Amino acid sequence: MSDFQYLAVHTEAGGKHTSMYDKVLMLRPEKEAFFHQELPLYIPPPIFSRLDAPVDYFYRPETQHREGYNNPPISGENLIGLSRARRPHNAIFVNFEDEEVPKQPLEAAAQTWRRVCTNPVDRKVEEELRKLFDIRPIWSRNAVKANISVHPDKLKVLLPFIAYYMITGPWRSLWIRFGYDPRKNPDAKIYQVLDFRIRCGMKHGYAPSDLPVKAKRSTYNYSL
Repeated sequence: MSDFQYLAVHTEAGGKHTSMYDKVLMLRPEKEAFFHQELPLYIPPPIFSRLDAPVDYFYRPETQHREGYNNPPISGENLIGLSRARRPHNAIFVNFEDEEVPKQPLEAAAQTWRRVCTNPVDRKVEEELRKLFDIRPIWSRNAVKANISVHPDKLKVLLPFIAYYMITGPWRSLWIRFGYDPRKNPDAKIYQVLDFRIRCGMKHGYAPSDLPVKAKRSTYNYSL
């Protein structure tokens, strides 16, 4: 299976699209003149969709603004991102390309945890989580929940107080102890994320077409 398919389509007068497949497909040996004729270039676009499954796209005409309307300046506030907005839990997000990693949490993260840490059980959970990060510097959220008993709401506040979050690269979606840089430590290779998906067994009577596999999260930064 190819990585992508790019169709050669010619736009005729009136906006009608015509496939060039029959014209470019060689069914017999051609003379040299065939290879020297002028043809339009069909250069692949510089970026493709991040989705690896077809979806229905409902095309709409371009928006017509009133006379005198000025487009807002291009900035992060006026652009629609590729994913949902980050939730305000005061976590520090690090890209694989960033030069440095944080050595301590945000002051807001520390204040938030002190505010919700109201009983001895919460303080015990904090000690247990620190011990986990002393044993090994990188943990996933699910691995933490499997090793300590903590309420999900408390864990959302506690993790940003103990570690930072990697969003791209081999350690994406993992929490890493403050001050530890896995890119500079060869031993961190054993903590890299392995992304795999397995379809449900056929013993349940499902057909392969009835068992979709969700698209993986991207590990790269795209420039749009």
